[in-house]
Amino acid sequence: MQIRTFSKLPGLLLLILLTGIVLRLYYLTFFSLSNDELSALARLQYDSLSDVVRSGIYTDFHPAGVQIFLYVWTGIVGFGDFWVRLPFVLFGIGSVYWIYLTGKDWFGTNTGLLAASAMAALSFPLLYSQIARPYSPGLFFVLMLTYYWGRIFLPGRSGSLEEYENKRTDFLGVVIGLTGCMYTHYFAFLQSGLIYGLGFLFMSRKSLKPYLLAGIVAAILYVPHLDIFIHQLSKGGIGGPDGWLGPPEPDFFKKYLHWVINDSKPLEWIYLGTVAGFVLMNRYNSKFRSLHLTTLLLFLIPFAIGYYYSLYVNPVLQHSVLLFSFPFLLLFLFSFSSAPQESSKVNGIPVVILLCATVYSTVVDKDYYHQQHFSEFRKIASAATEINKDQTDVKVTNVINIHSPYYIHHYLDKDAPDIKFDIYRIQSEQEFDDFVKVVKHSKADKLFYAWSNMYNDPATEQVIRYYFPCLTDSANYLNSGYRVFQKAGENDCTDKEYLYYQTCIGNNPVANINHNDLYPDQIIIDENDEFTEILVYNFNDSILAVPRYVEVDYNFSVISNKAEANLVVSYESNGEQVFWKGLELSNYCTDQQDLNTAFLHCELPPIVTGKGLLKVYIWNNSKNRFKSGKACVRFYSFAE
Repeated sequence: MQIRTFSKLPGLLLLILLTGIVLRLYYLTFFSLSNDELSALARLQYDSLSDVVRSGIYTDFHPAGVQIFLYVWTGIVGFGDFWVRLPFVLFGIGSVYWIYLTGKDWFGTNTGLLAASAMAALSFPLLYSQIARPYSPGLFFVLMLTYYWGRIFLPGRSGSLEEYENKRTDFLGVVIGLTGCMYTHYFAFLQSGLIYGLGFLFMSRKSLKPYLLAGIVAAILYVPHLDIFIHQLSKGGIGGPDGWLGPPEPDFFKKYLHWVINDSKPLEWIYLGTVAGFVLMNRYNSKFRSLHLTTLLLFLIPFAIGYYYSLYVNPVLQHSVLLFSFPFLLLFLFSFSSAPQESSKVNGIPVVILLCATVYSTVVDKDYYHQQHFSEFRKIASAATEINKDQTDVKVTNVINIHSPYYIHHYLDKDAPDIKFDIYRIQSEQEFDDFVKVVKHSKADKLFYAWSNMYNDPATEQVIRYYFPCLTDSANYLNSGYRVFQKAGENDCTDKEYLYYQTCIGNNPVANINHNDLYPDQIIIDENDEFTEILVYNFNDSILAVPRYVEVDYNFSVISNKAEANLVVSYESNGEQVFWKGLELSNYCTDQQDLNTAFLHCELPPIVTGKGLLKVYIWNNSKNRFKSGKACVRFYSFAE
């Protein structure tokens, strides 16, 4: 393989590479490992490589290459954030060099330098070369394949190469690029397949045999992975009814084009102005060629496949998977910056302007290094360490809602290995039931609750506030955060910033607003009581605005091991019911012989804007017999 030595690189390219290195290494560990990175590390926690393959790769949706690499790499350097991420930074820097070589050989030096400038400094490739996931390796192998593919089929097209002679090293580069893509990410696999397939359109009789042989060798090298590929393919995808990713919106492509240019109008104008300037300069010497069409197709086809597959089969399309086709947008965008007969000519000023503008946009305008790019884990671990540092006098119950205990213990085990959580996940009905039991029976003075990259059901905090009414500390991050609650404290310690109405009905009410003792003791609800009113609030006669959120705490006791009734909140406007939400009391029967509490949280839809009646009641649709106790109803203007 023939690649220029570093000492012979032109000064502008050295500047671009140095910029890419600094941007990728600066603050590399400033932000927490992401949920996906921690997932990869969690799936390395096995005694052997065969166990990693069986339990850490078969269960995933990615090829085995990066996971096996991480298994070997972490076995050498450990699990420190910097060392885990460092190889992916190097892949990202390598991608900047590959796109320069490809642009230079395909269209000219200006194209290579401009594309490399964008690749070095735009936030999209920057972010995905700072995290330990398959994206920067996949990008590296896609561009490596593209470069050697071009050396085989496009000799002398840009005037930057000598007339081509069949060289084994170039076919070896194609084999390595193809194999690397197939083992790294399935969208990189798709991209490599398109690149390899397009080669047959440029085929000469002389290169047919070695090119076919290169593809066959890559396919043979992939045979050990076929079983994993078939198993993962049979699982479906990350979208659909059982997944977390939804189908793309009709304007996805338009938004994506803005997003990849830092979602910045000024930067878009600079890029378009640069392109327009070169087009005018070369208007008599530049024309649309097959290479322009090739780059455009290699950008558009993967998007089209991902888009329609996501619509009609299973959602898979998101920004990250389009990283492998993104270089071809840059190559096409800057492909007219060099006239064919002047391909080696360098216009340094536009390159420097574009590089500086992109760096400014990313670092200053976009404030890249102070943005929350992923859900937080490290700061949550630090908060848990602080609140648990002295439990001699103050006992703490710890609860967290995450995918796996490893995600938080990756950080905790370094500084506070003794900290344990009573609950690690709150998603299923059984997990929520276990959570309610832990909170209800906790003897601790404080409760630490956190979540990250999971749905934070408002009912979760509602349960905690019922037993630990004082919120003493909190922090919110991107799809993550923590709360510290305590039982004892000042009467007004509960955060009531958004609470503007509360009424409690029944015996032994807590401190409240507008208190009414309608039921001094528990009453019996039996088969004759299909509807039992708790509260009817008439907003037609009230100065209060219609609330955004409604919470209900309802105490009850079972008789004959049954309480199959519903706690309901409804809203009527102009005589029509426009909202209804209920929950089954049986889901909260944690104690058959003791008092139980059901928690209902409602977010009223935008349609509920006018005057009307808000009703809270028990619907005994199964004609059961049980004891009804205290109920508290609260209105909020915003979620806490």
